[in-house]
Amino acid sequence: MLKYRLTLGPVLIALLIGLAWFDQYVGDASGQQFAGVPVGIALALIIAAASIELAKMLRASGSTTPIALHPVFALIGLLACWRPGLSGMPSVGAATAASVIVALLILGRAALSRSNQGAIINLACGLLTMAYLGFLAGMLMQLRLAYSAWALLGVLLLIKSCDIGAFAVGVSIGRHKLIPWVSPGKTWEGLIGGMATSTGLGVLAASLTTNSSINAGLELTLAQGAILGLVCGFTGQMGDLAISMIKRDAGIKDSSAAVPGFGGVLDLLDSPLFAGAIAYWTLLLLTA
Repeated sequence: MLKYRLTLGPVLIALLIGLAWFDQYVGDASGQQFAGVPVGIALALIIAAASIELAKMLRASGSTTPIALHPVFALIGLLACWRPGLSGMPSVGAATAASVIVALLILGRAALSRSNQGAIINLACGLLTMAYLGFLAGMLMQLRLAYSAWALLGVLLLIKSCDIGAFAVGVSIGRHKLIPWVSPGKTWEGLIGGMATSTGLGVLAASLTTNSSINAGLELTLAQGAILGLVCGFTGQMGDLAISMIKRDAGIKDSSAAVPGFGGVLDLLDSPLFAGAIAYWTLLLLTA
């Protein structure tokens, strides 16, 4: 597993950097009219793949909704929070409309099949897919639109740096289990090491917002960078644990084997989805 992580990890980071550069270029060239569109398209494809993995896990909890419908639920949630070419935070009405559409799709299918069996669990699982993969992915898009593609990239790297630090420290000196009944491999030493990594990188990122030719769309003090790194690291780990609970309930270790060394697509998204939304509000408070 470590071999795959060491080889595939840098490739994924390079792809992220390339996507951020292209998105920023498209936004600048179009006068920001199409800012976020390349990232949004990539994110839509990624959450569609992740929703299939999530749907298979939800089957273990009794969901009988066709797996093919879950990408639809996720994309409805994403489009409620982000529409190509438009900026600004989504309205409560958009989120409500998305919820109603998903509910109608699920309950409508149950009505056509003339069966009430599983209506509650199917409704709950469909709304979970929409909110978890759709709404939270939409918050990543709002982060990009509020600042820049470079700011979004920076937040993602902060989140993942905590994963890397936690893994390295946990493997090296981890002795005390964090929550063994949820994630047996995680340790308190790893958590502290990961958060220290993301905090330190946050300080470095803050210095780059004022001492770099890259326009991140915001300027942070070193203290603000440390706070952002700490928040990203902690909430990212909580996101990882949240998905671990679902996987344990479904009786599996990884969401799939789609990404060698990392598990599935959902295993790559678990921390950014949770932490990205919190990072958006943290930056709003820090730069207000």
